[in-house]
Amino acid sequence: MNSTERLFVGVLALAGGVLGGIISSSFTGRAPATPATVTAKNFVLVDQTGKRRAQLGVSEHQTANLDLYDANGASRAQLGVLPDGTTVFTFSDESGKPSLLLSTTAKSGSGTLAFFNPDGALRAELGMEKGDPKLALNDHLGKQVMRINVDGDQPALALYDQQGVWRTLVTLNQDGTPELGLADQSNKPRLMLGLQPDGRATFVMTRDDGKPLAVFSQMPDGAPSLLLMGDDGAVLGKVP
Repeated sequence: MNSTERLFVGVLALAGGVLGGIISSSFTGRAPATPATVTAKNFVLVDQTGKRRAQLGVSEHQTANLDLYDANGASRAQLGVLPDGTTVFTFSDESGKPSLLLSTTAKSGSGTLAFFNPDGALRAELGMEKGDPKLALNDHLGKQVMRINVDGDQPALALYDQQGVWRTLVTLNQDGTPELGLADQSNKPRLMLGLQPDGRATFVMTRDDGKPLAVFSQMPDGAPSLLLMGDDGAVLGKVP
Protein backbone atom coordinates (compact mmCIF):
# COMPACT_ATOMS: atom_id res chain seq x y z
CA MET A 1 0.00 0.00 0.00
CA ASN A 2 1.52 3.28 -1.07
CA SER A 3 1.40 6.59 0.83
CA THR A 4 -1.63 7.88 -1.07
CA GLU A 5 -3.62 4.76 -0.27
CA ARG A 6 -2.67 4.99 3.41
CA LEU A 7 -3.81 8.64 3.57
CA PHE A 8 -7.12 7.76 1.95
CA VAL A 9 -7.72 4.96 4.44
CA GLY A 10 -6.94 7.30 7.35
CA VAL A 11 -9.46 9.89 6.18
CA LEU A 12 -12.14 7.22 5.83
CA ALA A 13 -11.44 5.98 9.33
CA LEU A 14 -11.71 9.51 10.81
CA ALA A 15 -14.95 10.20 8.94
CA GLY A 16 -16.34 6.87 10.03
CA GLY A 17 -15.60 7.69 13.65
CA VAL A 18 -17.39 11.05 13.48
CA LEU A 19 -20.41 9.60 11.69
CA GLY A 20 -20.50 6.73 14.12
CA GLY A 21 -20.64 9.14 17.07
CA ILE A 22 -23.49 11.12 15.51
CA ILE A 23 -25.45 7.97 14.64
CA SER A 24 -24.82 6.54 18.08
CA SER A 25 -26.13 9.69 19.77
CA SER A 26 -29.20 9.68 17.55
CA PHE A 27 -30.11 6.07 18.35
CA THR A 28 -29.28 6.22 22.05
CA GLY A 29 -31.17 9.52 22.60
CA ARG A 30 -28.26 11.26 24.34
CA ALA A 31 -28.35 15.07 24.03
CA PRO A 32 -25.27 17.08 23.17
CA ALA A 33 -23.28 18.33 26.16
CA THR A 34 -24.69 21.56 27.68
CA PRO A 35 -22.19 24.22 28.82
CA ALA A 36 -22.24 24.79 32.57
CA THR A 37 -21.77 28.57 32.24
CA VAL A 38 -22.75 31.07 29.57
CA THR A 39 -20.93 34.41 29.72
CA ALA A 40 -22.20 37.47 27.88
CA LYS A 41 -22.70 41.22 28.34
CA ASN A 42 -26.31 41.28 27.22
CA PHE A 43 -29.20 38.84 26.87
CA VAL A 44 -32.36 39.54 24.86
CA LEU A 45 -35.44 37.30 24.82
CA VAL A 46 -37.97 37.61 22.01
CA ASP A 47 -41.44 36.17 21.45
CA GLN A 48 -42.67 34.11 18.49
CA THR A 49 -42.88 37.24 16.32
CA GLY A 50 -39.36 38.40 17.14
CA LYS A 51 -40.42 41.22 19.47
CA ARG A 52 -38.21 41.91 22.46
CA ARG A 53 -39.91 40.84 25.70
CA ALA A 54 -37.02 40.74 28.17
CA GLN A 55 -33.47 42.05 28.38
CA LEU A 56 -30.71 41.40 30.91
CA GLY A 57 -27.50 43.36 30.86
CA VAL A 58 -25.09 45.76 32.57
CA SER A 59 -25.18 49.46 31.66
CA GLU A 60 -22.20 51.71 31.05
CA HIS A 61 -22.65 52.95 34.62
CA GLN A 62 -22.13 49.39 35.91
CA THR A 63 -25.77 48.94 36.89
CA ALA A 64 -27.21 45.45 36.40
CA ASN A 65 -30.66 45.73 34.78
CA LEU A 66 -33.50 43.36 34.02
CA ASP A 67 -36.27 44.83 31.85
CA LEU A 68 -39.57 43.17 30.95
CA TYR A 69 -41.55 44.48 27.96
CA ASP A 70 -45.17 44.15 26.89
CA ALA A 71 -46.32 43.12 23.41
CA ASN A 72 -46.12 46.76 22.25
CA GLY A 73 -42.48 47.08 23.21
CA ALA A 74 -42.98 49.25 26.31
CA SER A 75 -40.84 48.48 29.35
CA ARG A 76 -43.32 47.64 32.15
CA ALA A 77 -41.11 46.22 34.89
CA GLN A 78 -37.49 47.04 35.67
CA LEU A 79 -35.12 45.61 38.27
CA GLY A 80 -31.77 47.31 38.75
CA VAL A 81 -28.85 46.90 41.13
CA LEU A 82 -26.43 49.82 41.39
CA PRO A 83 -22.68 49.32 41.90
CA ASP A 84 -23.00 50.11 45.63
CA GLY A 85 -25.72 47.45 46.06
CA THR A 86 -28.73 49.77 46.09
CA THR A 87 -31.69 47.93 44.53
CA VAL A 88 -34.55 49.53 42.59
CA PHE A 89 -37.69 47.72 41.37
CA THR A 90 -40.03 49.78 39.16
CA PHE A 91 -43.43 49.16 37.57
CA SER A 92 -44.32 51.45 34.63
CA ASP A 93 -47.43 52.27 32.63
CA GLU A 94 -47.89 51.81 28.88
CA SER A 95 -46.04 55.07 28.16
CA GLY A 96 -43.00 54.01 30.19
CA LYS A 97 -43.65 56.40 33.10
CA PRO A 98 -43.16 54.91 36.59
CA SER A 99 -46.31 54.02 38.53
CA LEU A 100 -44.74 52.29 41.52
CA LEU A 101 -41.16 52.11 42.77
CA LEU A 102 -39.63 49.95 45.48
CA SER A 103 -36.04 50.59 46.52
CA THR A 104 -33.59 49.63 49.24
CA THR A 105 -30.46 51.53 50.17
CA ALA A 106 -27.31 49.44 50.39
CA LYS A 107 -25.58 51.23 53.27
CA SER A 108 -28.50 51.72 55.67
CA GLY A 109 -30.72 48.89 54.43
CA SER A 110 -33.72 51.23 54.58
CA GLY A 111 -36.52 50.81 52.05
CA THR A 112 -38.87 53.14 50.18
CA LEU A 113 -42.19 52.48 48.44
CA ALA A 114 -43.24 55.30 46.09
CA PHE A 115 -46.41 55.89 44.05
CA PHE A 116 -46.63 58.15 40.97
CA ASN A 117 -49.54 59.69 39.06
CA PRO A 118 -50.02 59.30 35.27
CA ASP A 119 -47.91 62.45 34.70
CA GLY A 120 -44.96 60.88 36.51
CA ALA A 121 -45.20 63.10 39.62
CA LEU A 122 -44.53 61.50 43.00
CA ARG A 123 -47.78 61.44 45.03
CA ALA A 124 -47.05 59.20 48.01
CA GLU A 125 -43.92 57.79 49.61
CA LEU A 126 -43.64 55.29 52.44
CA GLY A 127 -40.17 54.62 53.76
CA MET A 128 -37.65 54.38 56.55
CA GLU A 129 -35.10 56.98 57.65
CA LYS A 130 -32.43 55.80 60.08
CA GLY A 131 -34.77 53.07 61.29
CA ASP A 132 -37.78 55.37 61.76
CA PRO A 133 -40.89 55.17 59.52
CA LYS A 134 -42.25 58.06 57.47
CA LEU A 135 -45.18 58.72 55.14
CA ALA A 136 -45.20 61.69 52.76
CA LEU A 137 -48.12 62.82 50.58
CA ASN A 138 -47.64 65.23 47.67
CA ASP A 139 -49.84 67.34 45.42
CA HIS A 140 -50.32 66.68 41.69
CA LEU A 141 -47.01 68.46 40.95
CA GLY A 142 -45.03 66.31 43.36
CA LYS A 143 -44.69 68.96 46.09
CA GLN A 144 -44.96 67.66 49.64
CA VAL A 145 -48.14 68.76 51.45
CA MET A 146 -48.25 66.35 54.40
CA ARG A 147 -45.74 64.24 56.28
CA ILE A 148 -46.19 61.72 59.10
CA ASN A 149 -43.11 60.32 60.79
CA VAL A 150 -41.98 58.71 64.01
CA ASP A 151 -38.68 60.10 65.27
CA GLY A 152 -37.28 58.25 68.27
CA ASP A 153 -40.74 56.88 69.18
CA GLN A 154 -42.17 60.42 68.99
CA PRO A 155 -44.91 60.71 66.32
CA ALA A 156 -45.43 63.94 64.39
CA LEU A 157 -47.76 65.21 61.67
CA ALA A 158 -46.72 68.20 59.54
CA LEU A 159 -48.67 70.14 56.89
CA TYR A 160 -46.83 72.18 54.23
CA ASP A 161 -47.81 75.10 52.00
CA GLN A 162 -47.16 75.42 48.24
CA GLN A 163 -43.64 76.71 48.92
CA GLY A 164 -42.72 73.59 50.87
CA VAL A 165 -42.75 75.37 54.26
CA TRP A 166 -44.37 73.58 57.19
CA ARG A 167 -47.27 75.62 58.60
CA THR A 168 -48.91 73.16 61.00
CA LEU A 169 -47.21 70.64 63.27
CA VAL A 170 -48.85 68.17 65.63
CA THR A 171 -46.59 66.15 67.92
CA LEU A 172 -46.88 63.76 70.84
CA ASN A 173 -44.08 64.00 73.38
CA GLN A 174 -42.41 61.11 75.19
CA ASP A 175 -44.57 61.74 78.26
CA GLY A 176 -47.73 61.52 76.15
CA THR A 177 -48.51 65.25 76.13
CA PRO A 178 -49.76 66.60 72.76
CA GLU A 179 -48.63 69.84 71.14
CA LEU A 180 -49.92 71.90 68.20
CA GLY A 181 -47.72 74.47 66.48
CA LEU A 182 -48.56 77.00 63.76
CA ALA A 183 -45.83 78.74 61.75
CA ASP A 184 -45.74 81.71 59.39
CA GLN A 185 -44.54 81.78 55.78
CA SER A 186 -40.95 82.11 57.03
CA ASN A 187 -41.17 78.83 58.95
CA LYS A 188 -41.16 80.68 62.29
CA PRO A 189 -43.45 79.27 65.03
CA ARG A 190 -46.10 81.89 65.91
CA LEU A 191 -48.62 79.97 67.99
CA MET A 192 -48.37 76.86 70.16
CA LEU A 193 -51.02 74.95 72.05
CA GLY A 194 -50.28 72.04 74.34
CA LEU A 195 -51.24 70.06 77.40
CA GLN A 196 -49.10 69.61 80.47
CA PRO A 197 -48.66 66.15 82.06
CA ASP A 198 -51.41 66.91 84.59
CA GLY A 199 -53.85 67.83 81.80
CA ARG A 200 -53.66 71.62 82.11
CA ALA A 201 -53.64 73.55 78.82
CA THR A 202 -51.10 76.14 77.71
CA PHE A 203 -51.46 78.64 74.85
CA VAL A 204 -48.38 80.58 73.67
CA MET A 205 -48.09 83.42 71.14
CA THR A 206 -44.61 84.39 69.89
CA ARG A 207 -42.92 87.42 68.35
CA ASP A 208 -41.08 87.58 65.03
CA ASP A 209 -37.89 86.47 66.79
CA GLY A 210 -39.63 83.42 68.29
CA LYS A 211 -39.71 84.77 71.85
CA PRO A 212 -42.98 84.46 73.82
CA LEU A 213 -45.37 87.40 73.51
CA ALA A 214 -48.24 86.09 75.62
CA VAL A 215 -48.79 82.89 77.59
CA PHE A 216 -52.28 81.85 78.57
CA SER A 217 -52.44 78.79 80.81
CA GLN A 218 -54.35 77.10 83.57
CA MET A 219 -53.20 77.22 87.19
CA PRO A 220 -52.96 74.04 89.31
CA ASP A 221 -56.18 75.05 91.08
CA GLY A 222 -57.94 75.35 87.70
CA ALA A 223 -57.93 79.15 87.53
CA PRO A 224 -56.79 80.84 84.28
CA SER A 225 -53.51 82.74 84.08
CA LEU A 226 -52.24 85.29 81.51
CA LEU A 227 -48.65 86.49 81.14
CA LEU A 228 -47.59 89.36 78.85
CA MET A 229 -43.88 89.36 77.95
CA GLY A 230 -41.49 92.10 76.84
CA ASP A 231 -38.84 91.97 74.13
CA ASP A 232 -36.24 90.87 76.67
CA GLY A 233 -38.47 88.08 77.96
CA ALA A 234 -39.38 89.94 81.15
CA VAL A 235 -42.99 89.76 82.40
CA LEU A 236 -44.79 93.02 81.67
CA GLY A 237 -48.16 92.04 83.07
CA LYS A 238 -49.80 89.13 84.82
CA VAL A 239 -53.42 88.18 85.42
CA PRO A 240 -54.20 87.34 88.09
